[in-house]
Amino acid sequence: MSEFPKLVDDCLQNIFEYLSNDLKALHSCVLVNRKWCQISIPVFWRDPWEYRRVGSLKKSFTIINTFILTLPEESQRKLLQIEIIQHSFLKKPIFEYSKFLQSIVLHELENDIKIWIHHQSNQFKQRKKKVIKNFSLIDNNNIKGNEQIQNFKRNKKNLMYELLKFFLIHSQKIDTLYVLDFNFSFIMEIIKREPIVKKCISNLRYLQIGSHMLPIYLSTLSEISNNLDHLEIVNHNLCSEELRNFITVQNNLKELTIEAGIIRSINDPITNNTIIEIFKKKSITKLTIKDSPSIFIVLKGFDSLTELIIIYNNKYSIKFWEHMANLSLKNLKKLIINSNKIYYDIITQFINNSSCDLEQFIITTTSKVEDPCDIGLYINSISNNCPSLTIFKGVISEINVLELSQLLKKCINLKILHLYPVMQDVEQKMCQFDNLLKEMINISSNNLSRLYLENGWKLTLVDYFKNFMEKRELLRLKPISFHAHKNFAYNSSIFLTICEDYKQKDFLLDYYFYK
Repeated sequence: MSEFPKLVDDCLQNIFEYLSNDLKALHSCVLVNRKWCQISIPVFWRDPWEYRRVGSLKKSFTIINTFILTLPEESQRKLLQIEIIQHSFLKKPIFEYSKFLQSIVLHELENDIKIWIHHQSNQFKQRKKKVIKNFSLIDNNNIKGNEQIQNFKRNKKNLMYELLKFFLIHSQKIDTLYVLDFNFSFIMEIIKREPIVKKCISNLRYLQIGSHMLPIYLSTLSEISNNLDHLEIVNHNLCSEELRNFITVQNNLKELTIEAGIIRSINDPITNNTIIEIFKKKSITKLTIKDSPSIFIVLKGFDSLTELIIIYNNKYSIKFWEHMANLSLKNLKKLIINSNKIYYDIITQFINNSSCDLEQFIITTTSKVEDPCDIGLYINSISNNCPSLTIFKGVISEINVLELSQLLKKCINLKILHLYPVMQDVEQKMCQFDNLLKEMINISSNNLSRLYLENGWKLTLVDYFKNFMEKRELLRLKPISFHAHKNFAYNSSIFLTICEDYKQKDFLLDYYFYK
């Protein structure tokens, strides 16, 4: 029997890159053989905290233990002297895992260190197997006595310093730093003692800062880090002059994310000018707003935006959204809104004012539509202004047949159609999809590759679906993916058989019925 052909290294690398977000599968690849291990380990250890997030606290212990083993002898001797590590931990690993590190999440690194130190107690060493099975979260209630608490804090600080210093000096691939509410003075101290660390900071491409980022730290960063692609600001004063200067000195800042951003007084001229200067950065093409409604007030400064993402978990007053109605972002190509409350009339005005030829329009919401008339208006605004649309994900009513017709006629490049049903009143439980599907039979969308129907749609006559599929086959159009709720058709078993038959005939690329 001939051997299976062996995959070349480049093919394996591409496979592992593809699996980089599927950590369970990637971990399985590590265990296949030596070759797979050598190529997959660097991908796996780019962001080890991602692997820990989907697992148990035992993984926190393993991550820190592994990194300690890669520390230089000088750092290990120092940790030995202060009795943080024991001689038994000084076996060198096969790989220098820290060299693969691309992302540092400071608060998660700190939490993992707490777990590691806590489980180095005498109890852990004597009953290792038992304790590993019973990892628990660490807080001050787990540590009794003032002396123990002080020792714990000191050990945490010393180990944190040695690991972080080592990462920032030796991990040349680091380009992402999540600071958030971690005390940034810790990094400033390392920079002061180890000037070589500035090289790593200068190479950062992604930086997340939080409320603990004091103005003096931003001023220092402005002198070191000028090459960010993406800056994420969480719960920070947007009126800060230091923040303005930091953004201004970035050479090629493309993405800005603002979460719970603070604007203290938009009516103050100095404050207003500071914010306008921040948003004049022409290189910024992607803006993400998370629970920062006041940003709408100054959004008009982002003339170069091609992508706008709005994520609101709270129901904010319409007074904030009204500022969006007067905006004109003519270069916008992608609009994504995920909010508990959507004002469709304002979205209509925004699209008409901007005359932006959107390629992607995506709305995700669970809110009820207050005025069903607004649904037709916002769909028409997209049809009239966005001939290049490839993705439409949004709400539509069973009565919006004409509006869907216009959308299909004018947006001929449409590839993905993802529809949420709009109930006409509180007593309505299901929306009929029959008339909308009939219109899709009459106006074939030649480039459609995926039809996704959210829960709430109901198909009365299965023959409409048959006609839809056979019309596409007659026109020799590409097979599509079809997703719907399991109760989409009245007789689920018959509909399932029909879909399977169409898949076997290559009319359907695939189908899925969710619960």
